Amino acid sequence: MSASVVNLSLTRAEAVVLFEFLSKISDEQSYSVPDASELSVCDSIVCSLEQDLWEPFAENYKEILTEAKLLIVAE
Repeated sequence: MSASVVNLSLTRAEAVVLFEFLSKISDEQSYSVPDASELSVCDSIVCSLEQDLWEPFAENYKEILTEAKLLIVAE
């Protein structure tokens, strides 16, 4: 497989929710990720999102996350 790059376009709300989901997979042992390569990809995406998002570091992150989830469900 080639090492070409794939760009992904997300709304800000989608990026916040994806960050939260992948962070849980990376951090919690309650998720079973049987393949080390899958966990590595999750970690890489979390790191990329950390560079682009300010929301996870905001004091009101829980509120921001809730609003993002509601916005996505409403679409």
